[in-house]
Amino acid sequence: MDSEKLKVFENSGFFFGRMVSGSKTLYLERFPDHTVVFNSRIYTVETWEKEKNGKIKDFFEGQKIEIWYGDLDLTIDTEKLKQIAKKIGTFVITSEHGRYITTIKKEE
Repeated sequence: MDSEKLKVFENSGFFFGRMVSGSKTLYLERFPDHTVVFNSRIYTVETWEKEKNGKIKDFFEGQKIEIWYGDLDLTIDTEKLKQIAKKIGTFVITSEHGRYITTIKKEE
């Protein structure tokens, strides 16, 4: 895990393990038109390329390969995530089980 990149997330209000709600069902009922990714993972592009091809596994303590983990409401969070990408570079967001969701690109 890259502690410097994690600090950028934390300084932007995205603490590791963030929850947008105590109840996923109630959150989705309250915001039915939002794009929400519960238990999302954020990887560098390089790490994601290796992970999606099965080259590394995140099953054991000490192999924390994601930059960040937690709930995202992309409808609300995307602009802040773009600001983070400007600071740390392009990153990939996946579901908890590794399904690709989106890439947030560092805009030059």
